[in-house]
Amino acid sequence: MPTLYIAEYQGFGVEDIQCILESCKIKNSKQKAQKIFQELKDFASDEKHSHFLAYKTNKTNKTKNTLKAKNYVGTIQTKSGFCIEILPKTFNGEKIQDSKKCECKIRFEKERIKKAFEYFSDSISSMADRESIQNNSQSNNMESGKIESNENPPNNKESKKLCDVCEAKMILLNCLATLKDTPFKHNDFANLHTLKFPLLEIFVRMFLDECEKLIKAGLKSDYLCIAQNRTFLKGKLEFKEHITQNLIHKERFFTSSDEYTQNIAPNRLIKSSLEILACLNLSPSTQTKLDFMRFIFADISPSENVESDFIQCNNMNRAKEYEVILLWCKVFLRQEAFSPYSGSDQAIAFLFPMEKLFESFVSLWLKKCAKDFEVKTQESRKYLLQDEENKDIFCLKPDIVMRNDEKILIIDTKWKIPDSSFDEKKYGISQSDLYQMWVYASKYRLESSKVNVVLIYPQCDRTKELEKSWQNKQWTFKASVLNSTKNANQATNNNGISISLAFAPLLS
Repeated sequence: MPTLYIAEYQGFGVEDIQCILESCKIKNSKQKAQKIFQELKDFASDEKHSHFLAYKTNKTNKTKNTLKAKNYVGTIQTKSGFCIEILPKTFNGEKIQDSKKCECKIRFEKERIKKAFEYFSDSISSMADRESIQNNSQSNNMESGKIESNENPPNNKESKKLCDVCEAKMILLNCLATLKDTPFKHNDFANLHTLKFPLLEIFVRMFLDECEKLIKAGLKSDYLCIAQNRTFLKGKLEFKEHITQNLIHKERFFTSSDEYTQNIAPNRLIKSSLEILACLNLSPSTQTKLDFMRFIFADISPSENVESDFIQCNNMNRAKEYEVILLWCKVFLRQEAFSPYSGSDQAIAFLFPMEKLFESFVSLWLKKCAKDFEVKTQESRKYLLQDEENKDIFCLKPDIVMRNDEKILIIDTKWKIPDSSFDEKKYGISQSDLYQMWVYASKYRLESSKVNVVLIYPQCDRTKELEKSWQNKQWTFKASVLNSTKNANQATNNNGISISLAFAPLLS
């Protein structure tokens, strides 16, 4: 399957598609590249898909027009079968032409990720445990200090290095595995033997594996009231419909009867999902497995009302075996908050907002690994304003709040690669981010005398140098420090709200 790999916010044009087609030895690659680009352009022009791709025109040279990815990661497949994989921005952005030679093995090992996050959570806690903050009178807004830690980060040298594409895919799969109310959380990615398959192929294989488990356990059947026009009398005669439809057909009977059948709501949803997947361009082995599943469900009709069938599934008894596979059906059949599915005549897309994935990943592992801390996400019990009727308005929802008896840590996840070269004095930190965190911290200061703020960025090859240069950096919100000479001693006694930067490990 010809696949073009790009990173978030990276653009591509007809020439890039043509290079991929030529590397796959596809004939008439120039004409086919034009056709594929037009399909993707039509896809991006649709209002429903405008948040996935953006079309950029070149006024001087129309042949250089490009499509640019946005902040969604995942896969798009055109009607022609060409795939665009949008990988996390940790990917270096090189357009890999030949993934067939890749022999990287998946290394999704929860224990290693857990060890990495145990060290990471300890380092976050140590940032807030300093006894004093150095007072630098020459600084207008921030003061530097030193973070001390007696521990060393886990050594992962024994892990085999993944290629750039597989490493980016692994980061995406690691994040997907932490999403609540999605099928990814229930799947064991270690069962996948290779990462060289396109993401779309991986998703389809996961769904088909769940179908296989369900078939081995046995498809459920139930009694359904079926009303239809029959040539014989069976069940209850429905007089109104019988008179309406059989006024001149005395040999027929419109009746309703309870029948034990497999044509129930969850099976219909699976059948509808299989029909959608049948329109995709898949590898021969995956296609064979898909055809077998469609054969098993051949006597079951597709869902005529998806939402109604999902409601029926919620009210079903004995549906535990269907729990995971129905989550997959939601991904394929419905537009979910975390995983929008969008289809059209030009392309089909399975894409995910990376900011939400990163927040979910950090939150879950901090909950598991943070020692002696209560960790809450999207806490919504504090408000910014109060109206004339004493009603609280403008609810504050920090990404993560870690608290114990001594202190509160306000954590904000930032799916960004900081650029300190843009403004060395500000270390690449967004001023609006600081305003937001100051509001959170000043409000939580009413609950505890010791409040610290931590901004968490992704750890990757592009942030290694920043991590080394910033590991001993800590600042204080100047508005929280007593500035008068008389109270100078108080200012150095942990009286301010400090802010630190940390880099979360994304791989084991």
